[in-house]
Amino acid sequence: MNSKHLFTLQQGISRNQLEEKYRCNVTLVVPQSYLSSFPKEFRERILTLQNFIDLIRQN
Repeated sequence: MNSKHLFTLQQGISRNQLEEKYRCNVTLVVPQSYLSSFPKEFRERILTLQNFIDLIRQN
């Protein structure tokens, strides 16, 4: 299954919404300053915009 990336400025996404996105193989991409607004257990799976840019440059 192909992975998709969703750029968002939305904060306060619920755990249920986050779990649904991961089940559908969607990775969130947010500004670094927004990362702390997400539940700790999901932060490792959320990319910052800089992480995403670095990932694209590597491929």
